[in-house]
Amino acid sequence: MGGEELVLYNSRHTRLTELAPELPAGLLQDVAGHTTFQMTRRYLHTAKQTLVEKLREAQARLDQPK
Repeated sequence: MGGEELVLYNSRHTRLTELAPELPAGLLQDVAGHTTFQMTRRYLHTAKQTLVEKLREAQARLDQPK
């Protein structure tokens, strides 16, 4: 395999990276069993465009009359 060694960690890392865009960050931290958010941030690879979209969606919800 090109000199790479496949270990259980690889599967865990891959799965957490796949789950990251689908779960709120706090829940991902719980699922991963991380004690610090710094560890969880390693799996969050949010594109800048996604950040902008999510911020606009959140602002639109806040702007709605109650």
